Amino acid sequence: FAKADDDQIVPSAIEGQSGYAEELDLSIGTSAHDSEPSIWALRSGEPKFLMNFDELFSTEWQEVALESGFKSGAAVPLIYNDVTYGVLAVYHEAAGRFDDTERRLLTELANTVVFAIHKIETEQALASDHYVEVTVQLTRPEYYLAELAQNEQLRSDTAAFTVHGTVPHGDDVLQ
Repeated sequence: FAKADDDQIVPSAIEGQSGYAEELDLSIGTSAHDSEPSIWALRSGEPKFLMNFDELFSTEWQEVALESGFKSGAAVPLIYNDVTYGVLAVYHEAAGRFDDTERRLLTELANTVVFAIHKIETEQALASDHYVEVTVQLTRPEYYLAELAQNEQLRSDTAAFTVHGTVPHGDDVLQ
């Protein structure tokens, strides 16, 4: 697992051979490692599965991967509600390692991981003693907040109400 930190991929948890991740400059903004699976997945927002590193054009990351004993790799971006948290990357010493079942499994695992990360961050935000005061202008009367704003008791200068959260429910709809 690696976090996307500004324009850099920062490995957070490495299991097995760690030299590959430590040796590369995993800057998202540079073109030197564009085809590296983790960078490719983060930039495209789509999972990337490379079945045989030997069949690729020679690049620095490919040479480092082969020297590290890797022949295939997978990278699945960790994105939830348009927020990029990082990438789940798996490399293997055998070529052709990621069949359809393993691709689905890694994609589902990434979805579970990113949901858990989002849930933890949301719980920490809700439990904090920090708050944000906002002024909202509602342009569509069907939002429930518009109905509250029309309530005469809440229209005075001293009236206030607190929204503890909203939940996305389809495209452009909050509940």
